[in-house]
Amino acid sequence: MRSAEVRFEHCPESLLTPAQVIGSAIEAEFGARLLPWESAHRPVPLFVEWKAPPETTLFHALFTASPEIIP
Repeated sequence: MRSAEVRFEHCPESLLTPAQVIGSAIEAEFGARLLPWESAHRPVPLFVEWKAPPETTLFHALFTASPEIIP
């Protein structure tokens, strides 16, 4: 069984085109926009799942699987 895991590093070169295609489809379907890397990785003073300040980023807080544990 594979573990559900999100990686926060930059996308590998081999995945750039698929990521752009999927991203464009999401943007078109839902009217979403890309969250800039700098904004997504800004530290936030929240405890989210396995992260605690100062390691918690805005991305962790926005995309947590357990939002009820955000104080």
